[in-house]
Amino acid sequence: MEFFYPDSLDVVDPEFDFRREENAPERIRHRDDVFAHELLSGPPYDGILMSHSLVYGNGGKQRYRQSQRFRLLQSGAHEFFRTNQGGEPSLKIMGDCGAYSYVDQDVPPVSVDELLDFYGQCRCDYALSVDHVVPGFISRRQETQGRRPSDDWRDRQEISLDRARSFLQAHRERGHSSVPIGIAQGWDIDSYTRAVVDLQKMGYRYVALGGLASLSTLDIAATIEEVSKHLREGVRVHLLGVSRDDLFGKLKDWGVTSFDSAMPIRQAFMDDKHNYHTIEEDYLAIRVPKVRSSPQLQRRVNNGVVSAGEAFNCERESLRALRRFERRKTSVDKALEKIRRYEMLFNGRDQADEYRRTLEDRPWENCECDVCGDIGVEVIMLRGRERNKRRGYHNMRVLYEKVSDTHH
Repeated sequence: MEFFYPDSLDVVDPEFDFRREENAPERIRHRDDVFAHELLSGPPYDGILMSHSLVYGNGGKQRYRQSQRFRLLQSGAHEFFRTNQGGEPSLKIMGDCGAYSYVDQDVPPVSVDELLDFYGQCRCDYALSVDHVVPGFISRRQETQGRRPSDDWRDRQEISLDRARSFLQAHRERGHSSVPIGIAQGWDIDSYTRAVVDLQKMGYRYVALGGLASLSTLDIAATIEEVSKHLREGVRVHLLGVSRDDLFGKLKDWGVTSFDSAMPIRQAFMDDKHNYHTIEEDYLAIRVPKVRSSPQLQRRVNNGVVSAGEAFNCERESLRALRRFERRKTSVDKALEKIRRYEMLFNGRDQADEYRRTLEDRPWENCECDVCGDIGVEVIMLRGRERNKRRGYHNMRVLYEKVSDTHH
């Protein structure tokens, strides 16, 4: 089973100075920064899923500047993401329309022709059809209680199937070199199954299940298992935005051959508990925000609740304590004393028990990835994009290993 990472221009400065908190002199972002597959000794994913909506907006957030979009379309995705250094591309590129960016609109703002033009310019290896997310799901239990889909939900599925039909026809007429993937949207197990059956009748040999990411693991499993019973021989299945560790062992049996997930990066700095992943368990990263870039601290300083001098001193002492702890120059208790004092200052929370587990287990010392080996204890500090993104890279490596261990 292949893991595709959803592109969000996640790059880091390989020469970043963690003691001085400074980027490399004369550094030019993107040109000098590196992606996860460049920083690590081996790619932590099989491919990159790139979204039309991130490049152009489509009603959502546009991450690409005009100059970046120009380079992407001029050189193609493989060269832009630098996947082809030293010969043949080592990673696959999967193109997507980014339907979640326009979920609030009545119809997709991107046409079939526009999307195929984009895929062609980017030279994608896989091409996902235009779809429209159904913003809800009816479980078997809710069905028995009489819940029914709205007309809007039915329209969205019909739009997705209609666009998939037009997409495949145009893909063939153009002689597109990519592999077409038809996206199934639905509101319950049966509607997803019908959509997958229809896509296969159209001629798709690769189908994707969209709109499952926010569902419970139970509903996701039930849907995929039922869909698998209706797959023709040799038809592949991709899961859009779905990554559930406890399902990996079953997905291959259900015909799933690939998935994408931004979870490893997101959890690195957005989750309240699962910031640093290992094969066995997850850990809470230790909050040591920069005084100058923490909205919480700035508000407290501006309101006179905390003095700027005290904030800077607590920040400095927390960093010093963690680095001394890594060198075994201070105890867990003494390090926690400094960390707790700073955390109470900026958010009033006491997470000492979880921090103690992180420090006592020293998980970064048992990790063989390049990130943990290069920056040590800095990887478990929730502090600034350079640390947070690197922790996300580490998490991707762990997810990739979990998938590999399950299926190989």
